[in-house]
Amino acid sequence: MKPVILNLIRFDLSISFTAHLPSLNSDEDFRKSSTLSQMKYVRPYTLLKEFQKKTKELAQRQSLGGASLLGFTVTGDYVSIGYFMPKSGIDSEYRGIFSMKEHDIDDIAIEFRDLNFNYNVAGYAIGLPLTKEKDNPEVAKVKNFVAELNGTRKLEGLKYTYFFERSASKYLADVRQNPQDPAPPFVEMWVGKFIMQEYFDLYLKDHYPLDEDEDDED
Repeated sequence: MKPVILNLIRFDLSISFTAHLPSLNSDEDFRKSSTLSQMKYVRPYTLLKEFQKKTKELAQRQSLGGASLLGFTVTGDYVSIGYFMPKSGIDSEYRGIFSMKEHDIDDIAIEFRDLNFNYNVAGYAIGLPLTKEKDNPEVAKVKNFVAELNGTRKLEGLKYTYFFERSASKYLADVRQNPQDPAPPFVEMWVGKFIMQEYFDLYLKDHYPLDEDEDDED
């Protein structure tokens, strides 16, 4: 099956977003839900360790392809993704989307699994909209999608984390205020860029390039 990612495009890490975001460490529902699924929730910095570990393992095997991280969120009827592949010659990201109207959750899980294999994905960084609301429907939509992915049992052992993002949400809000801006799915295709970029700036930037001697323990 060919990937259903639309218009896979490279771009550089030229945009910097800085934010002081709330911690997820006290959000026990993430941990409780992860124990019931095939995927495993980890903290944002623990996912960084997984990325470092996979990078070292592939280097020891002299693999031509390095490790990558995949970031995504759910926007409307689309899953917007971006992934970080530092061993592609330059530090780079890619972006794309899955249409949830055109593909069921099993098809999407299979495509995710193929991406994991083809690009040595160490884990998923999943963006949640930054909000003060306790029961935000947009946050629930992202979590429900992850729960459905878990339910397919096609991503066994895959580690993922949640983090609060605001750049993608701001981008969507700005675009939706201007009816002359491009319509979906073009708009949603860019969201994955902001998700992966923000995770990079919040958790990866201070640890990259990777220190080969860094302790892998949490």
